Amino acid sequence: TPDAFADRLAAALTDRGLSLDRVQAHLAAAGCEVSVATLSYWRAGRSRPWRDRSFDAVAELERILRVPAGHLIRALPTRRRAPWNPLAALPHHEATAAALNAPTIDLIRRWTRLYVEDLLVIDAQHRETHQITTMIVEAKADGARTWPIVTMAADPDARGLAVSALAGCEIADARVLADAPIAIAEVVLPRALRQGERAHLAYRVDFGATGAASCRLSRSLPGPTRVLSLGVRFDGDAPTGHRTSARSPRGDALPVGQATLVGDRLQATALDAQTGLYQVAWDWPDTDGTPPA
Repeated sequence: TPDAFADRLAAALTDRGLSLDRVQAHLAAAGCEVSVATLSYWRAGRSRPWRDRSFDAVAELERILRVPAGHLIRALPTRRRAPWNPLAALPHHEATAAALNAPTIDLIRRWTRLYVEDLLVIDAQHRETHQITTMIVEAKADGARTWPIVTMAADPDARGLAVSALAGCEIADARVLADAPIAIAEVVLPRALRQGERAHLAYRVDFGATGAASCRLSRSLPGPTRVLSLGVRFDGDAPTGHRTSARSPRGDALPVGQATLVGDRLQATALDAQTGLYQVAWDWPDTDGTPPA
């Protein structure tokens, strides 16, 4: 109904017994800037959330008001229902999202990624062995300490995926989906950060026993990132060709630098990378150049 969002919000406020001033204070503490007047308009049905930041606030409202995730967001128009889910680029993304403890929106709401570097290592049989990820992140709100990470193996039959911390963090609640080669874990910093504080960290994903050749490295960005570096090290023969691509949540092409192969390293860098999916792909002599689905 036209007023479904307003009705659900008003009912949730009544059930929790919180004033708009209290709700606004909780939102501000979580890094969501919404005025009391705007909350009043939403409750009365005089306006609705439309901007991405407003959807962040609605997701936080659901937690503050202790209603099920999506209870308020689903009452909004479909075409602007929620920000892009960075898991949507993965196969089995619904199962992956269901397995995460933290809502994906926290990736956007609590953190700014200043620097992201992925280095994937490929063995002489063209199989991925491990990947090292290095990040510099900045807290957008007080209390930021954790976020989920998701990694998918190229081989659908891969066994023995594992995630381990290398520097500046710990890995908690690591697990692998039962029906897909997807590892899920939580990065945990040594302490909660204050707004504006930065942390430098690194972690490693080991892909275990794999049989299929790897033909691409993908990185899904949930928000703008100042520097994105995608690198591949080949411990055997070099690929015969390579290319880069990037697309926004709407499917539009995004700027990304050309990949450069020097020695055993294939490297691509994007500056001021925007929300979307970034890929480096390569061809082997015994394939047709089409990355595996």
